[in-house]
Amino acid sequence: MQRSSSRCGLAARPSCLLGSTRSVTKQPVLPLLAAAILTSSPAIADIINVPADHPTLQAGIDAAVDGDEVVVAAGTYLEAIDFNGKAITVRSADPSDTGTVVTTVIDGTGNDYTVQTASGEGLDSVLSGFVISGASEAGMLISGSSPTLTSCTLAINNDGILIEGSSPFINACAIVDNLDRGIEIATESVSDPTIVGSLIARNLVAVEMTSRASSITVRDTGFESNGNGFTGAAGGSDITLTSCTFFDNGGSALQILSPSSCITSGCSFISNRGIGLNMGGSGPDT
Repeated sequence: MQRSSSRCGLAARPSCLLGSTRSVTKQPVLPLLAAAILTSSPAIADIINVPADHPTLQAGIDAAVDGDEVVVAAGTYLEAIDFNGKAITVRSADPSDTGTVVTTVIDGTGNDYTVQTASGEGLDSVLSGFVISGASEAGMLISGSSPTLTSCTLAINNDGILIEGSSPFINACAIVDNLDRGIEIATESVSDPTIVGSLIARNLVAVEMTSRASSITVRDTGFESNGNGFTGAAGGSDITLTSCTFFDNGGSALQILSPSSCITSGCSFISNRGIGLNMGGSGPDT
């Protein structure tokens, strides 16, 4: 018997014949690598400086795209700003430095709101390291959005922050010296804000919660020298207060009027001038 010296005999399949006779065409390697790098590498975020690159915060925000940082030099900026749904960071030159924060001021000059996030912003929309003042309604309107607010002072507004159907993260902020409420959680829309490591002081009311079926989590926060402390009058809401201090508040330091759940853990009530605890709901549970 004579054996074939090739795997492809006379009755070989076409694919085998093609495989034994095809020529190799070399592809250019460098263009392919460049294309792969361009399609796989993330976009590099830009830093937009105010006023060096743009004269106002809003102009800097308008020029930014998702992932960019708008870095603002010390000064007083007489304007109202809107994030317009962008996932960007707007910050002072050094949000960790108190001296920088107190000298980087956004003054709304009587506009309804000095800062707005009302276009579906998420936690990656960040405002950090400013004094926010001069609003006739609220220093910051957070409506239908969930931004991050850090190292800011909201002072000398009608309300400090107005939250409507939103779940912001508020960290290391001072909400002080506002004419009415420090924070209002309003409307029938469900909200779920988290407040950590902050001070709410010298407002007519520290926190007023009127939205129904919402929840709020507050940790390591001081309620000091307010006309009233925390007032929760919304039915079916869940309130969790952990390691908070209520000091020198008038009226009620903590008042829950409607059927809501209030859980306090490790909280201190010191030298409040009115009723320390006024519970008309289902709490507090400690």
